[in-house]
Amino acid sequence: MARKSPAIVTSATSGLPTDTIKDTATLSGATSNAGGSITFTAWLNNSTCTGNADFTSSPVTVSGNGNYSATIPSPVAVGTWYWIASYTGDANNKPYKGTCGDLTGGNLEQSTVNKVTPAI
Repeated sequence: MARKSPAIVTSATSGLPTDTIKDTATLSGATSNAGGSITFTAWLNNSTCTGNADFTSSPVTVSGNGNYSATIPSPVAVGTWYWIASYTGDANNKPYKGTCGDLTGGNLEQSTVNKVTPAI
């Protein structure tokens, strides 16, 4: 049996430094019992995603098609965070690696963290 070629559609949240930001990867096209893991990496103000990542998640265990996510906890540095979600694959599914700031399913895989505007 040939290995399946799954795909990932991503969606990232934006916010303030006092929020958490999150990237969600929706795995589809894999076998119903898909295993492996998805790792999320993010670079701050680096639209080429080169050099050392500013954030790397622990591997998120996959158990079939569905939504998997990682969160950068508060406080979050101000700027634009560019994400990549990568699936390891398994015996029945090929690996998948997104590209820097993927535009998939109409969602740009980046999070914008704006400065807080204080009131006086």
